[in-house]
Amino acid sequence: MPIKLFWMMSNNVQRIQARNDLRALNVSSVSAMLGGMNGSVKGLQDLSERLADERGDVIKVKFDPIASAQLDRKGLEKLRKLSSSNSK
Repeated sequence: MPIKLFWMMSNNVQRIQARNDLRALNVSSVSAMLGGMNGSVKGLQDLSERLADERGDVIKVKFDPIASAQLDRKGLEKLRKLSSSNSK
């Protein structure tokens, strides 16, 4: 796996976790609010709108980072040299 692809995927994991945490926070805050409001429908509508905004639009791109990746021969050779010098 190319290193750029690895870091891109790693950053997306953090972004997805942040999205899930924000969603849990929204749900718990509305739940607490509804507890005091005897089940107001307005709070549920607001939460639904916020989650829809958070989700955003999904954009499909015709780009395959794995297919377009090329082997960096110079970088690979540099890693091999580093590995062989560390094993001595």
